[in-house]
Amino acid sequence: MRQDSSVLVVDDCSIIQQTTKLILQNCGFNPANIHTATNASDAIKMCQNKVFDILFIDFNLGHGSTGLQLLEHLSQKKLLAHSPMVFVITAEDSIPVFMGFAEFEPDDYLIKPLRTDALQQRLQASFSQRQLNNHVHTGFKLSGVSGAKVALQQAKSTKAFRQAITALCKRLTLDGEHQKATALLASFVPKHPYLPAQLLLVELYLLQHDITSANAVLTAIRVSHPNHLLVLDLSAKIALKNHQLTDAMQYWQHAQQLSYTNLDRQFSIFWLAQVNNTQSAFSRLREACVHIQYSIWDMPRYHALLFVSQIEQEIVQKHTIERQWLMQTSQKALSVEDRAFVSVLKALQAVKKGDNFKAYRYLQHDYITTAEELRESSFEFNAILQKVYRHLCMTKSEISTLTKLDKLSHDESNASHRLLKKLWLKRQRNSLNTETQAYQQALCLFNEKQYKQAGQALLNIWPNFRFDHVIARQLIELFSLNLLPLTHQQREYLMEARWTFEALAEPPTWYQTLRAQDDAFATPIEQMTAKASGSTTSC
Repeated sequence: MRQDSSVLVVDDCSIIQQTTKLILQNCGFNPANIHTATNASDAIKMCQNKVFDILFIDFNLGHGSTGLQLLEHLSQKKLLAHSPMVFVITAEDSIPVFMGFAEFEPDDYLIKPLRTDALQQRLQASFSQRQLNNHVHTGFKLSGVSGAKVALQQAKSTKAFRQAITALCKRLTLDGEHQKATALLASFVPKHPYLPAQLLLVELYLLQHDITSANAVLTAIRVSHPNHLLVLDLSAKIALKNHQLTDAMQYWQHAQQLSYTNLDRQFSIFWLAQVNNTQSAFSRLREACVHIQYSIWDMPRYHALLFVSQIEQEIVQKHTIERQWLMQTSQKALSVEDRAFVSVLKALQAVKKGDNFKAYRYLQHDYITTAEELRESSFEFNAILQKVYRHLCMTKSEISTLTKLDKLSHDESNASHRLLKKLWLKRQRNSLNTETQAYQQALCLFNEKQYKQAGQALLNIWPNFRFDHVIARQLIELFSLNLLPLTHQQREYLMEARWTFEALAEPPTWYQTLRAQDDAFATPIEQMTAKASGSTTSC
């Protein structure tokens, strides 16, 4: 079996690579089947092109992804779906690191320096267990439970017996035979309180939306394993499905305190904090900056969430968002996608400071207006846009964005994130102030040339429909005809209406003509208010 097994050794040190390869040869492996990779990027490419039976992954891979980030990437991209043996090699024996790896259930841990006898022993145990697992699976496929029982007689220990049954149920689950796996575990777990089997049963109940049964099993486990990461994660997911949001937050925060490396969980906490409109969970997001780089989460949309939490907490930074972005991502220059995110983040930052003029101007940047692909594919980009529209009271733009967000939420592959995003969207819709009837009535009055009534109606709805091009043009035209008496407060509305067009790179022809002909529009808005100039503050 060893002669035919393909092996990948991932370590940044060439000497350790060769030493490990030599030890594996001494353990009976064919040297032609032993491959090496120096970093996570190379390892991912190799796993995409070849199926490996055994992986040896070092934790510290130097520059780039850690071994834990590599394992997370391979798992999320389904490159481990064939269930290879995974051995973690590390000199880092801290509890958070081991807990982080434990979430991906490696076969074993090997502490440096490797010794031939120790590796031989671990390999033999793993091969024996895999062989038993295969016999049990084959027996079940051929003769059902009776066939599995015959194969299980080969188990040399209670642990091997329990592992084989759990492995069988996992394979049945992967094959889509959830009900068979659930029935087997439901009869097995009461007699054999084996934690991996219990947790798998909880996951199967959740897949089948049997929350009551899942909670019954998990409640008992929590007493004996209060600090187990998967126990805490499943507890949070059940609480979430029961809409017990405070409990879900407590479970996830507890898990994150034990192992801070799981970014899947960290962004679950982010969206849960968004649903609850709480700031307390945001502090740990800053720690995520350290772990997001080079991981599967190393994408602009996730970096942007870290900035959102910082802006919403109104944390003062000494660097511009562009500079912070480059520092956080270790890039020398911003990509087109990066610039779109930076622009919308600067708009959010400006509006949080009460600078509506500057916020609207950022929304007109080419990086945002031409970011069609982002608008169609990124939930996070649209969510930040929605926040800006809400603060600016740009109701029509917000309604359109919420519709797009609803569609994008259905495409979310992460079940917890999908549920949290839907809950957040529901809260946003319920709190949306939509006076569409008043909007239509105001437009009708203008079209019917009832200008006096139209002017008052337009001024009344402007605070909820700021920077709306239709309303802005009608207000400007009424003012130019001296048909729009304004209070002091309403003069600010007219300035915003003018800014709707002056903030554009190229104002429409009708506005440029009006500005040239009417002295009342001769002075640019940016000279009438410091807010518009952008010269007093920097983003």
